[in-house]
Amino acid sequence: MTLGRVLLAVVALAATTALSACVPAAGASSSPPPSESQVATPDPTPDPVVASVVNVSADAITVLDAGGGVLASFDYFQPGDDVVAALDRHLGASLESPYPGGTEQPPGVQHDWGGLRLVDPDAPVLAPYYPEYWVIVTTGDANGVPVTTAPGVGSPGGIRVGEPFTGVTLHDEPVVDSSTSAEGPTASVRVGLVPLPPGGEYGDAPSVGVMVVGYTDDDVIDRFIAPSRNWGP
Repeated sequence: MTLGRVLLAVVALAATTALSACVPAAGASSSPPPSESQVATPDPTPDPVVASVVNVSADAITVLDAGGGVLASFDYFQPGDDVVAALDRHLGASLESPYPGGTEQPPGVQHDWGGLRLVDPDAPVLAPYYPEYWVIVTTGDANGVPVTTAPGVGSPGGIRVGEPFTGVTLHDEPVVDSSTSAEGPTASVRVGLVPLPPGGEYGDAPSVGVMVVGYTDDDVIDRFIAPSRNWGP
């Protein structure tokens, strides 16, 4: 064999070897599909936890689930915006409007979830005497979620707007009859009292509680407010 034929045979063999290295055999796959166990599946979206009841006391607002577990709890010295955002998640979006102010209260902003209103005034905060915000409950529910006082506040099981005012049996202060309003004679009483440190302008026996207001002719609770403060006698 001449030298030229030897070189030609070597080149042909090299080309054949390279081609067989980069072309897969018939029917083979260069990247086999992942097995079923290798395919990633997204986690199912968890069901939202639905609030079952909102409890109000002199020192906290607590949202419970159907089993009585605590979903969220807020004292009255946490930033109002944070509390509103959390309640929105559990009760649905609130309606925001200006708060015009009132007796001993400067103006600010208020948020409503049906019968539950959070009022955030533009006022200095001084724990434990002057809160960041306060709430008023005017119906028995907040966007369909029942709102009551906490158990033991006003009655062993708590109280609710629309129930008999005479059902407010747990109170350390006497019921105060108020002047007759356009709707009829009213009365009020503070329940669930929490003592505060005495001294200075706050007197010897300051406290906060839940103020319950009702109509005495119809014997019905009209609303309750928390925290309701009193610097004592």
